[in-house]
Amino acid sequence: MVDPAEECDLGPDNTDDGACTSACLLAACGDGLVQAGVEQCDDAGANDGCSDTCTTEGCTWDVARGTFPIDVWTGQAVLGEIAFDGDCDLIVGGGEETANIYRVSKDSGSVSLVVQGLPHTLVSGITHRASDDRVYFAAGIPDHLYALDAQDQVESIMALEDPVLSLTVAPPGFGEFGDQLIAVAYGPSRLLAIDVDNHVITPFAQSASLLSVATFSGDGTLYVADWGSDRILTVTAEGVFTPFYTGVDAPDGLAIAPDGTRMFVAHLSGTGRIDQISIPGATLTPGVAFELGTGAAPTGIVVDGADHVLYEAPLADHAVIDVFAAP
Repeated sequence: MVDPAEECDLGPDNTDDGACTSACLLAACGDGLVQAGVEQCDDAGANDGCSDTCTTEGCTWDVARGTFPIDVWTGQAVLGEIAFDGDCDLIVGGGEETANIYRVSKDSGSVSLVVQGLPHTLVSGITHRASDDRVYFAAGIPDHLYALDAQDQVESIMALEDPVLSLTVAPPGFGEFGDQLIAVAYGPSRLLAIDVDNHVITPFAQSASLLSVATFSGDGTLYVADWGSDRILTVTAEGVFTPFYTGVDAPDGLAIAPDGTRMFVAHLSGTGRIDQISIPGATLTPGVAFELGTGAAPTGIVVDGADHVLYEAPLADHAVIDVFAAP
């Protein structure tokens, strides 16, 4: 029944990702809720990477101005995530026995060291949260969460009970976890929602198989790489896993194009390969081979608005950023 104060009412079919929200209002771009199948994103007008038509705006690199591969650091390579910061520069973590953070300039490809000397062994998950323009990263042994602001000042956020492999940011409408960090943890393998504002960690999905990396598409769907079972899953805020693609080989890197139509998966196929999988349809297109370690730590991958796939790869005793154009 549509009461005078309501715009719609579908009864039990009211949902915050549907045409009629749980507040009995018609879904609209700008309401902060991502309507499934209609909107790629909805930031309630915050202008933080979501356009005024509720489509995702991606960073775009002029890759012709840099010389690839770009040498980032020298040392024992332990792969971890990479992320664009608020200026679309690339943030890269250090290797084994160091917890450094590096920035690769989108304009020149130059590398600068922005964080060093943290009392940890490595940096694993890295993500940028647009709402406060800070890069969050997880450092391991001992396990801790930090934030890096736009002035390159580091803030200690909180100790982590579980080691973290991957970090991403939940969009509005992802259950009760909107704008919280979503972490892939291991020992046990599970997904955590980290409320960095109130220092609260909420486990919401547990897996019997080892998960390696998670990321959101523009429509608010959470995709997770199941390293232990050779597949890609979707996961709801209620912790329900659903297979999306089966048949990759130990996937440990995952990124989604800004337009939401394709994902890129790094996995062990021979020496390693980054393949493309269509969304929807789940059709795999073989991609680019590169050197890939045998661990479950994420291989850093990002995709810019011009379909350039940038990824981190270890070459003997150093790490590089390389790029290829998506087909």
